[in-house]
Amino acid sequence: MFIDEGNYTVPVPSNAPGINIWAPIKISATPGRVKLTSSTSFAISISTENSPVEDVTIYGLTLDGENKPFSVGRPGLIRSRTANRLNISNCFFINSSMSGIDLEYVAGNISNNEFYYTRFTPKSENPYVKRHG
Repeated sequence: MFIDEGNYTVPVPSNAPGINIWAPIKISATPGRVKLTSSTSFAISISTENSPVEDVTIYGLTLDGENKPFSVGRPGLIRSRTANRLNISNCFFINSSMSGIDLEYVAGNISNNEFYYTRFTPKSENPYVKRHG
């Protein structure tokens, strides 16, 4: 699924993440040209937490948490649990009140992402992450 450039708001209910992924999918955009935010008082999040999933690619998105709290689950703009072949690349993670990416029991490739103004995991703990702010 290719997303045309623009700013998009996603409704985030109080009892679920904004976007749930349960099946293989490729979500892509021109890097830096698509920004996702929340239309509610909770931060935007993309989640694969509800069931094991394989072959998920997220490419080129900007996720802006707007320093809002997370609605449920683990605190990350992208959060994944029990995923195989998860690929996240060329994305921007900004203004997260906690983590940019939160992973547990995940295999795949996380590369060429940038993190701005996230409040968790200082750069000194992971020299492979580019973090600004």
